[in-house]
Amino acid sequence: MVRKATTPNAPKAPDPNDRIGLLARAVVALFGLFLAVLELSQALAVGTALFTGRLRVSGFRTGSHSYLWDERPMAFSVHTLFGVIEVLVVGYIAWQCLRISATGVIKPPK
Repeated sequence: MVRKATTPNAPKAPDPNDRIGLLARAVVALFGLFLAVLELSQALAVGTALFTGRLRVSGFRTGSHSYLWDERPMAFSVHTLFGVIEVLVVGYIAWQCLRISATGVIKPPK
């Protein structure tokens, strides 16, 4: 009787059926790049606002509005906090899209 030598914490080889196709990888890569560029511009806006004390926000229906730290510190803080949260959440989604397109595997390695 022959036994296989296994270690209990050895990483499993990825199943070739877990990989996604080339077209799907291209679409996910384009979506990830779009989100990355979008969040880079948002991160620059939030970073500039933290150093200058002026946050410029534009909306579809409301138009552009500037929040100044000197005039309305609470509104400035809330909008800056939401901007940071947006950068983190959408940046994570962009990172996962780019990881999926680079590796071709949807499940992250354990």
